[in-house]
Amino acid sequence: MDKNLRIVHINLDNLPLAVELLKNRNLNGKPVVIAGSSERGIVTACSPEARRYGVRPGLPTKIVRQFCRDAVMIRGNEDEYSKYSDTATEVMLEQAPLLEKSTMQEHYIDMTGMDRFHGCLQWSSELQRFIKNETGLGVSFGLSVNKTVSRIATFEAQPLGSLVVEEPEIQPFLNPLSVYKIPGIGEKTGAALEQMGAERIGTLAQIQLETLEEVFGKPGQILWQRAHGVDNNPLIPYKKTKELYREQLFQPNTINSDLLRRVMTRMVMEMAHELRLGNKVTSCIKVKLTYTDFETVSKQAALACTATNELLIGKTHQILDALWQKRKMIRLVAVSLTKIMYGYEQVNLFEHPDKNKSRQQEAIDRIWRRYGNQALTMASTLK
Repeated sequence: MDKNLRIVHINLDNLPLAVELLKNRNLNGKPVVIAGSSERGIVTACSPEARRYGVRPGLPTKIVRQFCRDAVMIRGNEDEYSKYSDTATEVMLEQAPLLEKSTMQEHYIDMTGMDRFHGCLQWSSELQRFIKNETGLGVSFGLSVNKTVSRIATFEAQPLGSLVVEEPEIQPFLNPLSVYKIPGIGEKTGAALEQMGAERIGTLAQIQLETLEEVFGKPGQILWQRAHGVDNNPLIPYKKTKELYREQLFQPNTINSDLLRRVMTRMVMEMAHELRLGNKVTSCIKVKLTYTDFETVSKQAALACTATNELLIGKTHQILDALWQKRKMIRLVAVSLTKIMYGYEQVNLFEHPDKNKSRQQEAIDRIWRRYGNQALTMASTLK
């Protein structure tokens, strides 16, 4: 670990709620709950007033009223939150020597080169105020010698706070914290660690590397490193790139929904593969339909930075369902991925939600790289 590194992690605190409060000052002090609109939706964000009643992100919307009868329910607007995020990113780009945008809310800045932590702290504090003045958004930040420790420090400093963890303080800082504070540890891995008696990072740090590798395989080494505050991953510089675009002209025109879905799935798979080859991700999908009378309609949706087939295909189909007037024949369909940047999606390091789908995607990538994208595809794209 390079002890001379100076990494700042910046988080746009509770971004969805912050945006809604900027739009409507009357919501201040009220139990605000932001969620999907369907009965099976879940809470994505909520105000401190709602949390006092037990409302939490991830709670099904259908039972929110059981916790808080006076909850102000708001349907989330990912497009709008993404725009505010992009504005904050542009503000940081004007100031930061090296910036990585890892999610809509999280950024890393490499301040290596400043001689002392005090100088980095002062600079980061000034940036914190500048972001607030320019965008209205409040942020927290953590400052340390690598991305993992800085990120943990940020979330310990929330809300609207800051925390510096210098190299000699890393282990004492980490030891009392829950293992769930380590980025990437989810319920499955956390439960396994708890069964081993490692509820705190300090206890995890005392487990032999060989034991962790025996239980968790290769991710056991990452667990051991993170428990000791070690993270050698460099920053991936933020850089916008051009959009990816695919279109299909139908001759004859079609009203076949299965055909439309197959065609769009194939287009998204090709573009997602291109993203992964270039170590890029997207945070916005746009679908365009042209009917037989040449009327053209379009709709876009924001999502967390990703290059995963499953997520992009699912979101594309959702947009199609919302956009298409199914009584009208379609002449052309187009899909574009925008807000593309170099980086990676923030996935669980130690457990994948669906290993079979992950292996399927990796297998398709390998075959496409070697034989081209006509060599193999998913059955769902075939007639």
